[in-house]
Amino acid sequence: ATAGLGVAFNAKPIVQEAADTKVSVPYLDAILFVLGIRREDVKES
Repeated sequence: ATAGLGVAFNAKPIVQEAADTKVSVPYLDAILFVLGIRREDVKES
């Protein structure tokens, strides 16, 4: 299987250029929004 979306998370510029989108904040929860998942839907463990 192949990925449908490439996300560069705090990546170097060359990787950012190759990715479909980039997230340049220190929190992975920003990707939840892109995936359509609300913060309220995620339980802390």
